[in-house]
Amino acid sequence: MTVFSCRKFLEEQLASVAGDCAQVEAEQVLMAALDCSRSFLYAHAEQVIDETCWRTIEGLVSRRKQGEPLQYILGTAPFMGLEFVVRPGVLIPRRDTEILVEHALPYCGGKRVLDLCTGSGCIGISVACLGHPSSVALSDISLEALNVAGANARKHCVAPTIYQGDFLQAIPDGVVFDVILSNPPYITAEEMDILPFDVRNFEPHLALAAGDDGLDAYRRILKDISRVLVRDGYLFFEIGYAQGRAVSSLMEQAGFKEVQVLRDYGGQDRVVFGRLMKYLE
Repeated sequence: MTVFSCRKFLEEQLASVAGDCAQVEAEQVLMAALDCSRSFLYAHAEQVIDETCWRTIEGLVSRRKQGEPLQYILGTAPFMGLEFVVRPGVLIPRRDTEILVEHALPYCGGKRVLDLCTGSGCIGISVACLGHPSSVALSDISLEALNVAGANARKHCVAPTIYQGDFLQAIPDGVVFDVILSNPPYITAEEMDILPFDVRNFEPHLALAAGDDGLDAYRRILKDISRVLVRDGYLFFEIGYAQGRAVSSLMEQAGFKEVQVLRDYGGQDRVVFGRLMKYLE
């Protein structure tokens, strides 16, 4: 079987679990098995797949067809043009989250930045690599997540401060930031039951579920925000597609002004951000 015919075969095999991403996943499986780039696949389309490589491909595809996310199988995921280590127990970076980073970068130059609920560290580490902040901190309740984030920081030659704890309780008194970025849990109880199989059964519920209305994390973060975010500091939240109005309202009640909602590549509300103008008593 040639590289070309193998890619087409894998697309058919993966269609049931990968849907519209079957072609991309087929290429990723081949790239991993051949240890090559995407351009190599197309430049060497007639190269024959040897038996050893085919056995590797079969193993990867078998796991994927059982619903295991390909990022966990391969151990990496792309984000903002960088490669991040991922493994079970840590939320997989997603392209829509890049919206948050892209819009936050202009606010981060020379600033103290906190990536709250960091998971793999993809948000904070991307800002450290691309946004020229004065410092970056990563915080999460999960030690497993922080171990992965630490590995990614070392991979990209970044030296963040690490905090472990529940939301802003992890940050010691007296430590403040100019910009806080967060992709907190925001899936409602009802939505948890209808998530795609690979998300529901493989990704950490701790990083997904946020109560009946999906707003629990936002409320808890905003309750303590003025202790950690400086006056005139910026807060960026990733949100669910139907949460723009609700999270905007919560931020305004917490003293934020200039609150804006940004849409993702699919046209859905994805990020809310604003500037902390006053501290509430």
